[in-house]
Amino acid sequence: MKSFISPYQSGSLLKVLILPNSKKNQIVGIYGDPPRLKLKIAAKAIEGKANKELLSFLAKILHISPSKIKILKGQESKLKTIYIELSSAELSHSIEKMISS
Repeated sequence: MKSFISPYQSGSLLKVLILPNSKKNQIVGIYGDPPRLKLKIAAKAIEGKANKELLSFLAKILHISPSKIKILKGQESKLKTIYIELSSAELSHSIEKMISS
């Protein structure tokens, strides 16, 4: 299992670094120590727009409802901890497929 994903309650925690105001939404790869999933987000980091776009993007690529994803830490930071209602094995498998493609 990736160290930026950990089990939490009935789902998983995903630690991310986001780069707002990018050309498009995309997974960039793994960044830093401790590692985080690095994501580019098209929306600007103004009035929560990048956060909303981040949640929508994750819901789309994970094929789940946006209501199953919540930012727990880092509302106003590029470093975020996100709760996702997926098992850590499911989340790890989905992200691994996206990074390798």
